[in-house]
Amino acid sequence: MSKVLTVTEKVNFENVSSFYTGRPGCMCGCNGNYRYNSLHAEAAGKNRGYAVGADEISDRAVKMGVTKFNKLIDEGLVKTYEQSNGSILFYDTPTRTNVMYLTGYFNN
Repeated sequence: MSKVLTVTEKVNFENVSSFYTGRPGCMCGCNGNYRYNSLHAEAAGKNRGYAVGADEISDRAVKMGVTKFNKLIDEGLVKTYEQSNGSILFYDTPTRTNVMYLTGYFNN
Protein backbone atom coordinates (compact mmCIF):
# COMPACT_ATOMS: atom_id res chain seq x y z
CA MET A 1 0.00 0.00 0.00
CA SER A 2 1.33 3.43 -0.97
CA LYS A 3 2.05 5.99 1.72
CA VAL A 4 -0.24 9.07 1.79
CA LEU A 5 1.55 12.43 1.80
CA THR A 6 0.31 16.00 2.31
CA VAL A 7 0.65 18.24 -0.75
CA THR A 8 2.48 21.55 -0.19
CA GLU A 9 3.05 22.85 -3.73
CA LYS A 10 0.31 24.77 -5.52
CA VAL A 11 -1.19 23.44 -8.73
CA ASN A 12 -1.02 25.25 -12.10
CA PHE A 13 -3.86 24.93 -14.61
CA GLU A 14 -1.39 24.07 -17.38
CA ASN A 15 -0.22 20.98 -15.46
CA VAL A 16 -3.69 19.54 -14.83
CA SER A 17 -4.91 16.87 -17.21
CA SER A 18 -8.29 16.17 -15.61
CA PHE A 19 -10.39 16.74 -12.51
CA TYR A 20 -12.94 14.38 -10.95
CA THR A 21 -15.63 15.25 -8.45
CA GLY A 22 -18.36 12.94 -7.25
CA ARG A 23 -19.93 11.03 -4.40
CA PRO A 24 -17.64 8.72 -2.43
CA GLY A 25 -17.26 5.19 -3.73
CA CYS A 26 -16.83 4.16 -7.32
CA MET A 27 -14.90 6.60 -9.55
CA CYS A 28 -15.81 5.11 -12.94
CA GLY A 29 -18.00 8.14 -13.57
CA CYS A 30 -21.26 6.73 -12.25
CA ASN A 31 -20.99 8.76 -9.02
CA GLY A 32 -19.58 11.95 -10.53
CA ASN A 33 -17.90 13.63 -13.47
CA TYR A 34 -14.49 13.85 -15.04
CA ARG A 35 -13.65 17.15 -16.72
CA TYR A 36 -10.63 17.47 -18.98
CA ASN A 37 -8.23 20.33 -19.66
CA SER A 38 -8.36 21.18 -23.38
CA LEU A 39 -4.56 21.35 -23.39
CA HIS A 40 -4.27 17.65 -22.52
CA ALA A 41 -7.49 16.07 -23.83
CA GLU A 42 -5.78 14.19 -26.65
CA ALA A 43 -3.18 12.62 -24.30
CA ALA A 44 -5.90 11.78 -21.77
CA GLY A 45 -7.89 10.03 -24.47
CA LYS A 46 -4.89 7.96 -25.49
CA ASN A 47 -4.28 7.05 -21.85
CA ARG A 48 -7.82 5.83 -21.26
CA GLY A 49 -8.12 4.12 -24.64
CA TYR A 50 -10.77 6.25 -26.35
CA ALA A 51 -11.14 9.90 -27.28
CA VAL A 52 -12.26 12.54 -24.81
CA GLY A 53 -15.54 13.98 -26.09
CA ALA A 54 -16.16 17.70 -26.45
CA ASP A 55 -18.79 17.47 -23.71
CA GLU A 56 -16.10 16.23 -21.28
CA ILE A 57 -13.70 19.13 -21.90
CA SER A 58 -14.20 22.06 -19.55
CA ASP A 59 -11.35 24.44 -18.85
CA ARG A 60 -13.72 26.37 -16.60
CA ALA A 61 -14.39 23.32 -14.38
CA VAL A 62 -10.68 22.45 -14.27
CA LYS A 63 -9.80 26.06 -13.31
CA MET A 64 -12.44 26.00 -10.56
CA GLY A 65 -10.90 22.75 -9.30
CA VAL A 66 -7.42 24.29 -9.34
CA THR A 67 -8.65 27.28 -7.32
CA LYS A 68 -10.32 25.01 -4.76
CA PHE A 69 -7.35 22.65 -4.52
CA ASN A 70 -4.89 25.52 -4.04
CA LYS A 71 -7.00 26.90 -1.18
CA LEU A 72 -7.13 23.45 0.42
CA ILE A 73 -3.38 22.95 -0.14
CA ASP A 74 -2.83 26.09 1.96
CA GLU A 75 -4.93 24.44 4.67
CA GLY A 76 -2.97 21.17 4.46
CA LEU A 77 -5.98 19.13 3.34
CA VAL A 78 -4.85 17.88 -0.08
CA LYS A 79 -3.11 14.50 -0.19
CA THR A 80 -1.19 12.42 -2.71
CA TYR A 81 0.05 8.86 -2.86
CA GLU A 82 3.83 8.50 -2.64
CA GLN A 83 3.63 5.90 -5.43
CA SER A 84 2.08 8.45 -7.86
CA ASN A 85 5.08 10.81 -7.55
CA GLY A 86 2.68 13.64 -6.74
CA SER A 87 0.73 13.33 -9.99
CA ILE A 88 -2.59 12.31 -8.38
CA LEU A 89 -3.92 14.77 -5.81
CA PHE A 90 -7.06 14.22 -3.76
CA TYR A 91 -9.20 15.40 -0.90
CA ASP A 92 -12.33 13.85 0.48
CA THR A 93 -15.26 15.16 2.44
CA PRO A 94 -18.05 13.01 3.88
CA THR A 95 -20.10 13.68 0.73
CA ARG A 96 -17.53 14.28 -2.07
CA THR A 97 -14.43 12.72 -3.54
CA ASN A 98 -12.24 15.13 -5.50
CA VAL A 99 -9.23 14.02 -7.53
CA MET A 100 -6.88 16.00 -9.75
CA TYR A 101 -4.70 14.18 -12.26
CA LEU A 102 -1.58 16.08 -13.26
CA THR A 103 0.16 15.60 -16.61
CA GLY A 104 2.96 13.53 -15.02
CA TYR A 105 0.42 10.78 -14.30
CA PHE A 106 0.54 9.65 -17.91
CA ASN A 107 4.33 9.28 -17.80
CA ASN A 108 4.40 6.95 -14.77
